[in-house]
Amino acid sequence: MEKQILQQYTVLRHAGHFSTVHCDDINTKRVISRKTLRGLPAIVQWAKEFDGKGNLYIGRNPRTPSDKVAAITSLTIDIDPERPPKTAATDQQVEQAVDVANKVVAKYGPGSLLFTGNGVQVIYSWPALRANELEVFRAKSAEFTQALRKEFEIPGISIDAIHDPERLIKLAGSTSVKGEPSQWRRAKFLRLAPLPSIPVLKAIMSIQT
Repeated sequence: MEKQILQQYTVLRHAGHFSTVHCDDINTKRVISRKTLRGLPAIVQWAKEFDGKGNLYIGRNPRTPSDKVAAITSLTIDIDPERPPKTAATDQQVEQAVDVANKVVAKYGPGSLLFTGNGVQVIYSWPALRANELEVFRAKSAEFTQALRKEFEIPGISIDAIHDPERLIKLAGSTSVKGEPSQWRRAKFLRLAPLPSIPVLKAIMSIQT
């Protein structure tokens, strides 16, 4: 678990900032724990305490002590199999999601691929954008989301929620608590990409809104 969290912490560029972590119960949506922590050791300690008690997430972008977005350092493209709520994806559905992810990186350049337990995320990151660019980035990345959907979505596979800088994403190394316990899987990186991911950032910021 520690190695996976370190890789995600590095890819998301959280060093020197705070990170928001969150654990909730999939059945009741009850928040089991939510904290804003500083530093990798604190995140690992928290993850070990709550892994398996609910689904664990980390804020995609680094935070201030008051849980505000401190800077925009990354974007994630969520590629998920469509399935009934609270159920696990099949192996075949996961393979389809990975195929779509590979097509995205073939067009927009290398991105780190995180298996979330039921789907896959393409993570792109770069040196921090200023916080005052948040609204511009939000608008442009929303347009980018629509373009991705038109080009890459296929029946049974959706692309979702990449444009919100406050987005929480699956904590690498944690257990995806969905379906029967026998179907639980750990989130893990399938591939790590060189940093930074400048081509996709240029593609987003060049969009006219």
